Amino acid sequence: MNNPFRRFFEGDEEKAVATSLDNAHEVLAFAGTAYFEKFMAYLEAEGDRPLDTADPTAMIKSAARINAFKEIRTYLRRKAKAAVEVIERENDNG
Repeated sequence: MNNPFRRFFEGDEEKAVATSLDNAHEVLAFAGTAYFEKFMAYLEAEGDRPLDTADPTAMIKSAARINAFKEIRTYLRRKAKAAVEVIERENDNG
């Protein structure tokens, strides 16, 4: 079907692909550094610390801290994996 409004949106998809490709390269550049693995190891170690059960406030603070480290670690791993998938998809498409 002919879309009369197509001319207003032409190129948006190409810009989105270029932007996602640039973002993927940035993420992989960071993930490829030696510091990234050290940072991930730090997040892993801090996320695996035991819960402080001294008092309720300390326990909540400790749980929030542990959860934050785990969430950051998971987010960074997910972003790196998605970046690899974007690069592979673009390489497969030509």
